[in-house]
Amino acid sequence: MTSHGKNVPDPVEAPLEDLLSGASAGDARAGGSGAGGPASVPGGGADDAGAAARKRRLSRRAVMTLVGAAGVAAVAASVGALRGAAPGPAEPMTETVPPVAGSTLEEAQAALRRAGLKYRTKESPSDSPRGSVLGTEPEAGKPADRGAAVRILVSSGPSHAKVPDRLDGLDEAEARRRLEDLGFTVTTSQQNSAKVSENKVMSVTPQPGTDVAVGTEVVLTVSSGRVTMPSLVGLKRADAIRRLEADDLRLPYEIRYAFTRGRSFGTVTEQSEKAHASIPAGTKIRLTITLDPRRTRPTTAPAPSSSPSSSKSPEPKRT
Repeated sequence: MTSHGKNVPDPVEAPLEDLLSGASAGDARAGGSGAGGPASVPGGGADDAGAAARKRRLSRRAVMTLVGAAGVAAVAASVGALRGAAPGPAEPMTETVPPVAGSTLEEAQAALRRAGLKYRTKESPSDSPRGSVLGTEPEAGKPADRGAAVRILVSSGPSHAKVPDRLDGLDEAEARRRLEDLGFTVTTSQQNSAKVSENKVMSVTPQPGTDVAVGTEVVLTVSSGRVTMPSLVGLKRADAIRRLEADDLRLPYEIRYAFTRGRSFGTVTEQSEKAHASIPAGTKIRLTITLDPRRTRPTTAPAPSSSPSSSKSPEPKRT
C-alpha cells in the first residue's frame, strides 16, 4: 500500500495460531540465535524487525480479545444457569385466620384446618354459653405463620352463677345436667321418703337463687324410695296404726289378733318388718295384736284395704 509516497505493508491477517507462532519466531529472531550470540539480521533487517513487532502487538490484542469474549460468555452462561435454576413464585409463609367466633369448637377446628393452620384451645370465663367459641388469637383476618398454632378461645361460662330454681321433684340425672351446664360440681345424698318417689330430688344445697362461684359444690338430696320401719311392738293398736299412717311412712297394713299370755289386751306383739330396717316405700305391714283372754275365739285377719286410712280393723268385741 502507498501512503504519502511511502510503501506501507498491508495489515497482516492470519489465524491466531499463525500469529502466535509468528510472534514466537519474531521473538526468537529478536532475542538471538540458538547459540546465544547476537542475532544476525539479514539485509532487510529493519523492515523484518518492524513486521515482527507488529505481529506481536496483533497477537496480544487477539489473545486479550478472545479472553474478554470468553469471560463475557462465561458470565452470560452463569446468569442463564441461575435464571434456569431459579424457583417459581415462593409459597406464602402466612395464612389469614378465618372468623370462627360464635361457632362450636368442632366447627372452629375444621375452619382452621381448611385454612392450613394448626390450633390449640384455651378456656376463658365469659357470659357466653359454656363451650362456645369466643374468637381466636391472632384475631380473624390477621395473618398467622404457617406451622404456628392459632389459639381458639372457648368460653368456660360465667365466673358466678345462681343455683337454679325448681329442681325439686326432677329426676336426679336432669337436675345434675342443669347444674353442670352452669359450671357447678354436683354431689348427691340419699334420704328415705314416703312422699317423694325414688331418684327424685327432695332438696338442694345451697338454696336455689343463691349466687355462688362457678365450680361450687351443689348437693342434691335425692329420695331413696325407702322408709325406715319403726318399732311398734308394745304399742296400743290405735298408736301403732297412727304411726304407720304418718306422713314419713304412709305404710299400708293388716292386723290379726291372737291370744298372748303376759301381754296387755290390744297391744302389738309382732310386726312383719324388723324395727329400724330400711324398707321399700309402700310395703304392707302385718301386725299381731293380743286378744282379750276372755274371748272364746280369735278374730281372723281382716282383708287388706286399698289405702292405709281404710285399713283399720274393728276392735274385737268383749264377751
